[in-house]
Amino acid sequence: MVAILVLGVFLLIVLALTLASRRHGPARQSCCAPSDPADDLRMRPAFESDPPADD
Repeated sequence: MVAILVLGVFLLIVLALTLASRRHGPARQSCCAPSDPADDLRMRPAFESDPPADD
């Protein structure tokens, strides 16, 4: 009985958080991506020159 109540409370919290986030969702498409692709450092090389070959 207690497990059912705990599960119900958990589901209510998840549902409330989901509905709250959907209310603010369309204004921001992605929380982590920069608005300007030129500022996106994820695709830039880590070094200016190529590392030396392992010959």
